Amino acid sequence: MKKILVTGSEGFLASRFIKRYNDQYDITALSRKELDITNESAIYQLFKNKRFDLVFHSAAISNTMSCEEQPDLAQHINTLGTQLIARGCELQGSKLIFTSSDQVYNGTVECGPYLENQACPNSVYAHTKFEAEKRIANELDSYYNLRLTWLFSLPESHLRLNQNVFMNIINAVQNKTPLSMAAHEFRGMTYVYDVIDQLIPMLQQPYGTYNFGSENDLCSATIGKEIAKRLYPTYASDSIVITDFERFKDSPRDLRISTDKLKECEIHFPTTIEGIEKCLFDFSN
Repeated sequence: MKKILVTGSEGFLASRFIKRYNDQYDITALSRKELDITNESAIYQLFKNKRFDLVFHSAAISNTMSCEEQPDLAQHINTLGTQLIARGCELQGSKLIFTSSDQVYNGTVECGPYLENQACPNSVYAHTKFEAEKRIANELDSYYNLRLTWLFSLPESHLRLNQNVFMNIINAVQNKTPLSMAAHEFRGMTYVYDVIDQLIPMLQQPYGTYNFGSENDLCSATIGKEIAKRLYPTYASDSIVITDFERFKDSPRDLRISTDKLKECEIHFPTTIEGIEKCLFDFSN
């Protein structure tokens, strides 16, 4: 049975990855409490004492506001910590999957969808992820830097839930407070299990950096209303999601990814709308 190390094991994506594959692989799941990824000695001892076939590295400070408020800490954990994990992989010949982010395109002037060579980070979080990608490439040959979009799902027992578009809409209805979503924001949003289902097949593809998630050409407000229609068919979607035409009006926010490189590898993701339909189907059964 192949051995997999998962860092950030209590996180939204990692906890579901473990749930999906725990019976198929020998998984060592380490949370922040169990492994300080910035402790070089601890990383060295971990990899010295056990060889992993795959390391799924998701440990990070992912809250963008926290990164802006504590840039040095964000750099220390997201970049240096990732570099140390890559060194551990090199020590034992482990493959590495690194969960990077579509945020690396947040400073790109051209309109999306963006190819992998169009990264232009302009926030602390994005810079830490982009720099981590480069350090991995300098330390290791057998890596996959996967630039993920905003992930979504619905609640599951004992698994952490992130702030995602589904929950934002559910909370808006429960709190009787309409949710404002921008007409001038465009980004991919991906059902978390669509990502998880493609991770193991990805290991058969050439190493490198990939956009990894759903393509989407609809604005955030439209996506929000499409979800609202499906979750609450007896409600008027305009009463749940208000279209904000002012935010990003002068400079539209565009984080859309192109998955052309993935498609060449016969790795295919559904569109965001298709992912929404799949999520609702999965949780209705």
